[in-house]
Amino acid sequence: MSKKAKTQLVSIDELLQTENEHYNEYAHKVVTECISKQIFADVETALKAYEENLNVIIGTKTPIEAVECVLSSLSSMQAAEYTDKQRHFILRCIADYINPYHTNFDKWELQQETHDILKSHIAKLGKELENNRPKTADIRESLKTLMQKEIAELPKRLETLDDEKRLVIICKLMPYVFPKVETVEATRGENKQWYED
Repeated sequence: MSKKAKTQLVSIDELLQTENEHYNEYAHKVVTECISKQIFADVETALKAYEENLNVIIGTKTPIEAVECVLSSLSSMQAAEYTDKQRHFILRCIADYINPYHTNFDKWELQQETHDILKSHIAKLGKELENNRPKTADIRESLKTLMQKEIAELPKRLETLDDEKRLVIICKLMPYVFPKVETVEATRGENKQWYED
């Protein structure tokens, strides 16, 4: 293990070992999901973004202001390297942490309202992510266009090859052009009584 990797593990361990057991539990979930789903290349970056924005949520006076501060923080120039998927992940982790239905978290007066506003922004970002996902039809159309261009270029490319390589490639392409030859029996599709008599 490299020195950098060991240093990163030590700093992650430090972030996971606080006096707040509720925070430790959810920070551990952040790290686990981040590693398993490979949302961030650097787990420490995810954990720091989570912690900073969680502190903003808890330390801000009104729910709307708290959520707007977090959204602004995740969209700022300093956070420009975050993808929408990473922003969605951080918001979702914060919402899980402040979920008012968790019994082991010290409740504060505006917890429910903050959670609800945050969940609506998470849902909106989730829909945007879903809409930005390439559709199967789009992928097929792109592949079809690519294949048409490649087929148009094929004669030129085959001319540049020596005879042996050209023949090998043509033989490999033949099954896609010519129908497969099957042996046909004289009795196929006939009534068995006609030819058994």
